[in-house]
Amino acid sequence: MVEKDVESRLGQVEDRQAIENLVASYAYFIDVGWHGAGADPAQVAQLFSDDAELISDDQGAVTGRSAILAWARGIATMEGLLVSHTLATPQIEIRGDEAEGRWHGIVGMRIGDAAPAWLVGNYDYRFVRTADGWRISRQHFRTAFQAPFDGSEWVPGPLPS
Repeated sequence: MVEKDVESRLGQVEDRQAIENLVASYAYFIDVGWHGAGADPAQVAQLFSDDAELISDDQGAVTGRSAILAWARGIATMEGLLVSHTLATPQIEIRGDEAEGRWHGIVGMRIGDAAPAWLVGNYDYRFVRTADGWRISRQHFRTAFQAPFDGSEWVPGPLPS
């Protein structure tokens, strides 16, 4: 009885680590324009299930792995684009072969000669376990705010008490 409980708990830990690694891989492979960026559209597409949905409040929706590959290729080949994703504070709920999660996203970006900016929001996820392991079945980026990189439109100083 105790052995099965330990095995079950270990399986949950392994599933959680696999899902966290999946999201970290997305952040790495979608980054472009700087030394150390993953910049690999094919790897991005492989993180998603065949019928996955990728949604962005700012860019609309893309459905299916081949459409996600085309979307990622568009990002990787955009002239003058620099993007660096930081995804943090994962919240994951696993239910058998499906899971949901939320990450807080902070994205530094610049397109060509435009001023660099921060894009901040939440990445809401659904995951599915496949024969090849966990895959993203739905990713929705919900923008909280955008601000200039230099902070010129951020409130200066300490938080009010």
